[in-house]
Amino acid sequence: MMKKIMMKKIRYILAVPLFFLFNNSSLSGQEESHDAILLSMTKEYQLNEDGSIEYREQKKLKLLTHFAFHRLYGETFIVYNPDFEALTINNAFTIMADGKKIITPDNAFNEVLPRFAANVPEFNHLREMVVTHTGLEVGAVINLDYTINSTGKYQPALMGDVIISSSSPVEKMIVKIKVPKNTTLHYKILNIRTAPEITEENDFMVYSWTFNSLPARSHEPFQPGNHTSLPRLIFSTAKDMYRMLDMLTQQDAFQYKINKPITSAVEQVMTDCKDDLKMILKLQKMVVDDLNNYNIPLKISGFRTRTPVATWKSNGGTELEKTLLLTAALRYAGVKASPVAMIPNHLFDKKIGSLDIIKGFLVQVNTSVHGLVYLSATDKDEQSLKKSLEGITLVLLDPAIESIKTYTYEPGDNVILVKGNLIINPDELVAGEISVELMGSSNSYSSFLNDKDQVKRLFRPAIGSNNITNLFSTSFSSKKSQFSIEFKNTSPIETQENYFFMELPFVNKGINSWHMAYLLSKRDTPLEIPAPITESYQYTITLPEGVVLVASPINININNEAGKLGIEISQSKNRVTISKSISLPYKTYKPVQYDDFRLLINTWNKNKHTKLTFKKMP
Repeated sequence: MMKKIMMKKIRYILAVPLFFLFNNSSLSGQEESHDAILLSMTKEYQLNEDGSIEYREQKKLKLLTHFAFHRLYGETFIVYNPDFEALTINNAFTIMADGKKIITPDNAFNEVLPRFAANVPEFNHLREMVVTHTGLEVGAVINLDYTINSTGKYQPALMGDVIISSSSPVEKMIVKIKVPKNTTLHYKILNIRTAPEITEENDFMVYSWTFNSLPARSHEPFQPGNHTSLPRLIFSTAKDMYRMLDMLTQQDAFQYKINKPITSAVEQVMTDCKDDLKMILKLQKMVVDDLNNYNIPLKISGFRTRTPVATWKSNGGTELEKTLLLTAALRYAGVKASPVAMIPNHLFDKKIGSLDIIKGFLVQVNTSVHGLVYLSATDKDEQSLKKSLEGITLVLLDPAIESIKTYTYEPGDNVILVKGNLIINPDELVAGEISVELMGSSNSYSSFLNDKDQVKRLFRPAIGSNNITNLFSTSFSSKKSQFSIEFKNTSPIETQENYFFMELPFVNKGINSWHMAYLLSKRDTPLEIPAPITESYQYTITLPEGVVLVASPINININNEAGKLGIEISQSKNRVTISKSISLPYKTYKPVQYDDFRLLINTWNKNKHTKLTFKKMP
């Protein structure tokens, strides 16, 4: 059976859920521990002489559980752009457990609007073919073969970023790329050692990679972003990365032309804000809050982007479109601003011109006081994103430059230092004074500059905003923010008969915000934290007469391959002193470091180290 859906020109594909992350077990016996197994998967790319591209995908998926076809693999989703693509279903059928062949009926093919294009009029022409597989049961094998063809005007080159794994184990995966003999294919294979077989086929050079016995992606949390630890293949027929970036930036949108409504809005912000940084942040807020985010993959538009005026008129845009609008607004306000593309370091290669490896966009702003500042056009930033760009190469998007200009940043000092004197009175009310010093990614100085009351939210829930009676000694800058607070809780702390319990105040920008309350005992994949950090608390608690700490003195010091930790808790007369500090110097931890990392985090989070128990003596 063959089902054709002919449209106009080519694009990008999303196939059945290929979820989550990597595992080291072999395929033997995996039918007992997984919901399905991918018997074979072939991804074939072909560039023709006229620039048109053909993508063909073939798969055989064996179902092992009811969950597999009820929730995971009962449907396949193929997204395409009918303005540029033609979709052909070559074959779709199921081989049931007893060998019976069930042809997928015509009413099992239904076109819908992709979810990410909902409420986005400019992209309501996009389509998603939903293939509902039939004859499903435990032991059945789904077979699907489809092709997407494009015109030569859709994609600027044949390029891709292919993850070599699946949410289920894979017996055999083949990636095949066919290019005309006069075309050079640039490629790089990462995190797996497999060389291509290179052959000739008629007028094409054929590059084939075969991968056998691939384990399923792991479901372990806190894995490196953008799947950077997984096997992948990057390729392109473009001459180099500069040619692709030049193509991208030669569009009209990169001329930053704006109209009267935009200039009027910018001028109003300039009138309201005399401080340069506050003006910059106010313009960012305008673009982030007043225009909708269109989460349309850049590739599905053929890497085309609308102008800032079109974005403004439609009251929304893609990440790149809003980035260009914010750049245009800042330039009109007299600020030096340019867009930059975000590419993971180990994916970036000047010789491989693949725009698929771009994972986001920022605006680079050159300020007189704070130096280079990086802003998002889709989220309000608490600080310059420079502090959070470890592992990322920023590529300047400027149509005037004649070579690639990049920026990389090493992790700075991400520090939280807290000192406080706390008093528990006879009514179990807590009051005190706390001084705070923040640096690096924990320093939300942009938020503090705009609204000092943001400081009052740092210790929630231990200290509510309304409980802070005074904020003083404030100093906010991109390098360091320092301030002190005085507080008095209006509700008694938790009590039970002669016992009461006090939660130590922790800054909610530190380790507690990572939500690592539970860590698995074993790990096979790298673990990534938001940023390296040094976090330290020193508290002195004055107790009412006749109250004692219910705990033996604690003195813990750990120094291992993952970092350092120190905890001391003791009582002398009516005073309890707490010293708690941790240093995690790496953003990414290898599996061999995991036991050490887990020991540090579990010790830091242990209940008796975060919540103190006191007893009233008779």
